[in-house]
Amino acid sequence: MRSQERDEVAAVTAWTVRVGTTVLITIGGLAGLSSPAWAVDATAPTNFGVLGPVGIVAVGVGVLGMIAGVARRRRQALARSVAERNAAAEQVVAERAARAAANETSGRQTVPGPSRPPAIENTAQQVTVHDTQLA
Repeated sequence: MRSQERDEVAAVTAWTVRVGTTVLITIGGLAGLSSPAWAVDATAPTNFGVLGPVGIVAVGVGVLGMIAGVARRRRQALARSVAERNAAAEQVVAERAARAAANETSGRQTVPGPSRPPAIENTAQQVTVHDTQLA
């Protein structure tokens, strides 16, 4: 049996590693951006082109739209599947009710078949009877 204390320590350790890694990557990225190699002349005109902030937002909105479209399609397919199954179940129930009503109105009772398969019923040794008095 595992110790609960050990499980809790493992969860806290994993969380600490994730947070520490995220902080280190963020600090490293900010330090890299502040270096002179990334420095931009503030007097030069800025031309972002397609990769500017508006382009990045447009791509993000497009990706979110695609994800929403896929989710909507999956929900529609699931709804169709559920509707088809419900319709099939209702049809089976209606057929069974009709058969039960037909049996009740005819006054006839159905007798269930044998409980054993026919192959098992005929496996016993057959006894032959010879009538010697008739001859």
